[in-house]
Amino acid sequence: MEIHTTLSDRIAHVRLDRPPANAMVTDFLKQIAARFHELETDRSVAAIVLQGNGRTFSAGMDLKAAAELDADGSDRIVLAFNEAFAAVYGTSKPVIGAINGHAIAGGMVLALCCDYRIGPDRDALFGLTEVRVGVPFPEVAYNVIADQLPPDTLRRMIQFGENMAPQEALDRGALDELAAPRDVVGRTIEKAQHCLAIPPRGYADVKRQLRGDVMARNAALVEKSRDRYLGAWLDDDARQTARKLLAGGRAS
Repeated sequence: MEIHTTLSDRIAHVRLDRPPANAMVTDFLKQIAARFHELETDRSVAAIVLQGNGRTFSAGMDLKAAAELDADGSDRIVLAFNEAFAAVYGTSKPVIGAINGHAIAGGMVLALCCDYRIGPDRDALFGLTEVRVGVPFPEVAYNVIADQLPPDTLRRMIQFGENMAPQEALDRGALDELAAPRDVVGRTIEKAQHCLAIPPRGYADVKRQLRGDVMARNAALVEKSRDRYLGAWLDDDARQTARKLLAGGRAS
């Protein structure tokens, strides 16, 4: 398994563990979705901490795998992105993100699925770089980022695909808090512990008020296995760009 979970004091600690950069492939995304569905119905869990491993939260889509995807594989990973992001974003319990390092593309979308995001104050980059590979956002991914980011931050991040340093990510609302790299996980656990004092029903109800419309749209897309980009997400140009990036070139 590439998703590891431990339970302590009613807090589920979910760690992404797909070295070296928690890059996303279909099976990995399906594991994320399945784990969050399990935690949603587990009455022993009152809050969730989501973290990466090493110096990376997640680098987003696995470019090596993407370069070899055929049309069916492209459709499968779009649906898997939707399933994973909808599951994390729609969880009724507090989800506190220990964004322990780089969060790029789909990795940044996953960070934005969390209710509160704590990142390192140095040595990390944050960005929504899909445009540089030549792919649009799966519908659930776009629904999440459009709901979570201020309009000007959204525009700057998705139109040009430029990465942000930690302070800029904080200033622009992509992160909620910064901590020294060694303290990110500990601070995230503290935040999750504070959430234990909030009545679960109250938290779930208020979260539904904040996110309910987006959660409903996401759930409908997942239930019907729909996305406007099915059959037209990853084209030959995007595959070639992925290969070029893997070879150490530039996307443009």
